[in-house]
Amino acid sequence: MPRYALRLAYDGSAYQGWWPCGAGRAAGDALADALRRLGEPEARPTACSRLDAGVHARALVSHIDCTRSWEPTALAAAVNHQSPPTLCCTACAPVDADWDAITACREKTYLYLLDAGPVRDPLRSRTHWRPARRPQPDALARAAELIREHDDFSALLRRGDHRRSLHTTIAALGWDEPGSDQLRCTLRADRCGYHLVRSLVGLMVRHATGGCRLATLAALLAGHRLPQAADQAPARGLYLWQTVHTPEPTWQSIGADFTWV
Repeated sequence: MPRYALRLAYDGSAYQGWWPCGAGRAAGDALADALRRLGEPEARPTACSRLDAGVHARALVSHIDCTRSWEPTALAAAVNHQSPPTLCCTACAPVDADWDAITACREKTYLYLLDAGPVRDPLRSRTHWRPARRPQPDALARAAELIREHDDFSALLRRGDHRRSLHTTIAALGWDEPGSDQLRCTLRADRCGYHLVRSLVGLMVRHATGGCRLATLAALLAGHRLPQAADQAPARGLYLWQTVHTPEPTWQSIGADFTWV
C-alpha cells in the first residue's frame, strides 16, 4: 500500500482536538471522512502531534496508507474537495512504507498569540487570548530567558499525563510585538508534553501581569510543585506552526505557504 505524508492546516475551534475518535468531532475524523469519500476507507491518518481541543494547526503532518497510487497534488486537492472549510491539506508527498509521522518528527515550532490592543478585537476571539491586563513585554522577555535555561519541566505535569518527567530541549523561545495590538510567542523544541506550551505561556503572562514573581517561576522550573503550576493559557491562542522531520518528505505544495498578514 503506498504511503503518503500530508501537511494539514485547520481551525482548532471547530474540533475537539486532533485524535480521531470515530464520533466526527475531531480533526482526524474530518480527514478520515474525506478519505472515505474519495475511495480510501482504510487510509487511517496518523499525525505527528496530538493537539488538544481548540488548538490550531498550520503544519500538522500526518501519514496515510492508500489502496492505490496517487499523484501527490491530486491527492491533496481531492482531500480538500471532500473536507470541510475548517480543514485544508496544503502539501503532500510520497514516503517510504516505514516512514512514520510521529517517530520521524525531530522538531516542532509553536506560536501563541495575544490580543493586546487598547480594546478587545472581537474578530480575534477564537484565535487569540486576551488577558485581563496587558503583559509587559520586558517581563515576558525575562520569563522566557529564565525558561530557556531549563529542560526539565516535571513540576508542570498535568493530570492525565503519566510520564515521570517533561524533559524538553528548547531551541528557541521568545516574544515579539508585530503590532501594538498583538503579542506573539514563538517556541521551538524537540518535543512538548501534554499542555506544556500552554503552561509555559500561562506562567510567562502571569509574571508579566504582576501575578507571579520571577523567583516563584524559578522555583517551579527547579522542580518545586507550587499552586502556580496550575496556570495555563487558553487553547485558542496556540498554533502548531511548523514541524521538521528526518527524513523530510519531498513536499509538493498546492499553494503558497501561509504567512502572517
